[in-house]
Amino acid sequence: MHLILAVIVVLALTAAVLLASPTRTCARCKGERVTRHRLTKRLIGCPRCKGTGRHYRRGATLVHRYRWTIRPELRDMRDTRKDDN
Repeated sequence: MHLILAVIVVLALTAAVLLASPTRTCARCKGERVTRHRLTKRLIGCPRCKGTGRHYRRGATLVHRYRWTIRPELRDMRDTRKDDN
């Protein structure tokens, strides 16, 4: 029982972190937005983050996609409560 409760708490905290901060500094370019080409040593835009310097955390797209799918349902529930009053 305690193990199940601990897993639920960890999942809830992880989802909260991913909702609050879905991106992190790119590990390849370290936020510099450019990296050196392996053969020519020229500076190029980072292919991993596409030059933004940020990269999505693992699971962030899943959490945000789920949030946007339930958002209309939450809005409908809120509208029905207002109609009742």
